[in-house]
Amino acid sequence: MDHMERVRRSCLRRERKHWRKRGLEIWDLDPLMRPIPKPTGRRAFDLPYHEARADKYEATEPQAELTETRRQIRAEPGLSHQCKIVLILVTQIPRGRWTTYATIHVHLLEMGYFCLEGQIGDVLAENTLGGAVPCHRVIAKCGFLGRPMDLGRHCGNHEEVVELLSEEGVKFRADGSLTDDAFRDFVGCPRV
Repeated sequence: MDHMERVRRSCLRRERKHWRKRGLEIWDLDPLMRPIPKPTGRRAFDLPYHEARADKYEATEPQAELTETRRQIRAEPGLSHQCKIVLILVTQIPRGRWTTYATIHVHLLEMGYFCLEGQIGDVLAENTLGGAVPCHRVIAKCGFLGRPMDLGRHCGNHEEVVELLSEEGVKFRADGSLTDDAFRDFVGCPRV
């Protein structure tokens, strides 16, 4: 193995490590790097399966206002397919819980949708349904509140978000970070 081949492999190892820390594989960015998959029982992105799981979850939803909110999101003409999926996923977060942009990002990757964490923040900032979609329950991955523009149109500043989360039962540490673990139990991929 010559010097250039060693350098190339070293760079490739560093790049793989860099993207794995972010929940991605190198072939998410460069499809030619994808290894030949071994045959398995289920495809990596079995969308009908995930949509059926989400349909079953929504059919058992006891809160009528969440069902109505999801219907409004699906009927919104100005939203893209992916924006609707993000907003419907946010409605799955229960009261008294919170999640991060990174958690939603990883769930979308598992469902076969590529969306950056910043794009998720932009979708929540442009939320036209106001308080019906609980955007205040999505925060930065370090456990702190994100940029003020990520708070959706129903919240103007961090104090309002802290107040809303406190009313729902979320506890804060002295440094302002949240105490509990992030909500990660998203169910399937919503059908839009």
